[in-house]
Amino acid sequence: MNFAAESISGLCCSQTVRLLRQYNTVVAMAEDGQLMWVFDISSSATGKRGHTRELRFYFPEVVTPQFCARLTLREVIDKILPPTRKFFASGEICQLLLISRQTLGRIAREMGAELHNRVFRVSRAAFAAWLEARWIGGRA
Repeated sequence: MNFAAESISGLCCSQTVRLLRQYNTVVAMAEDGQLMWVFDISSSATGKRGHTRELRFYFPEVVTPQFCARLTLREVIDKILPPTRKFFASGEICQLLLISRQTLGRIAREMGAELHNRVFRVSRAAFAAWLEARWIGGRA
């Protein structure tokens, strides 16, 4: 399956963060509000106690936080999810969130995904709302 360049993720996971900086330093920066663009995409991120967090960091902020300081949540989501798109298929969602298809299967209902020909499809509006709800900003 071919994906357009716009489906390359603007997010990075903890493994990428470890390559660029010390992971504990980045988590501490998120916890004290120095990193604002942090999302918990785990299937239990809605407030259950004891769940494992799956943090995704906005890559440009991890590399150069000063260039992202004035961005709004809407601007960051627009950079992650191109506003020209109306829907995202399961393969693209997995690529954007850096998750497996099994993980997508666990969070698909929470995202408002619809099944079309055995492929999950999520509208951009539903995807953006889900990402907004998963934004933890400086509350990591």
